[in-house]
Amino acid sequence: MKINGKKITEIDILSERFTFGQRLEFNRLSELTYDHQIIEAVIYVLYEIKVKPEYYVSVYGHVKDVLTKLNIWNEKEKALQYEPTPEEIRAGINQISDKLKEFATVDAIAKRMHISHDDSLKLPYSTVYMMLLADFEHSKFERRLSKIYENKYKI
Repeated sequence: MKINGKKITEIDILSERFTFGQRLEFNRLSELTYDHQIIEAVIYVLYEIKVKPEYYVSVYGHVKDVLTKLNIWNEKEKALQYEPTPEEIRAGINQISDKLKEFATVDAIAKRMHISHDDSLKLPYSTVYMMLLADFEHSKFERRLSKIYENKYKI
């Protein structure tokens, strides 16, 4: 693929070359209205190149492929959706989410791996996704197990 006349190696967003930071940047695509804005944003996030208007047509197929694969990630991420308990809501979990937004995830990954926040953004997104999924599944298991013990030892 050529962008602005330069040959560029395409990044497949389902591969290890797609980073956690890039995934977070793609969350902002929904704020864009026009095709040219989306084309410019996708190319800039993946390649850090500001695409010239005369190259929109030549990168359109790649951008369309990226958006299709982004939908695959969106579907996979549905497995990470968490419904807080009434107790968590009363304790203020929504306020934490509203204040920290994506930073909470960046911070958790950085702490887990003992790396900087910047380095966490460079991790392959597929790895980060699997860490988040593993944490989520373990958390659900711990809650179920806790309820089983609670019911077993009720007096």
